[in-house]
Amino acid sequence: MVDYTINGRECHIGELRGLTLVDIMIPIGTLYTDKLTFTSSDGKTFLMTHVQDCCEQVHLSDVVGDLRDLVGSPILIAEETCNQVVDRNKDESATWTFYKLATQKGYVTMVRNIKRLLQ
Repeated sequence: MVDYTINGRECHIGELRGLTLVDIMIPIGTLYTDKLTFTSSDGKTFLMTHVQDCCEQVHLSDVVGDLRDLVGSPILIAEETCNQVVDRNKDESATWTFYKLATQKGYVTMVRNIKRLLQ
């Protein structure tokens, strides 16, 4: 399950809309992480993370666009969409979640991949 929190309170990614980000932190290694932290100009900290199940692999597999475009201008678009594929031959499923964020400066899509073994 993917958890979103603002200052410790559960929320939806859409709550970033209208906020101006001052910082985006991705752990060293950039890709293949399970946590992103966004800080807004009003001091809110938005944490996007995933609490892993025992039988899954989760990572940020791609970032399309320049994350710097999200800093310093209000977020105009903040949405997520998902796509899932089930492979019964391999007893696994894969879910791709696309996080779309945009400001006047640019548009960024982050792709998170979750691979699960079916039980």
